[in-house]
Amino acid sequence: MQLRRLPFDPFILRRVNCAAVVESLSVLATVDIFSSKARNNQSR
Repeated sequence: MQLRRLPFDPFILRRVNCAAVVESLSVLATVDIFSSKARNNQSR
């Protein structure tokens, strides 16, 4: 019920969702980099 009282809450939720998506993408990118390094080390 409190969420409906705040008209700007959906925008805050969108910002939080965007931040979470960007954070998850950065984490996936770092994981890909580490996995690629591990593959290169194994191939050697």
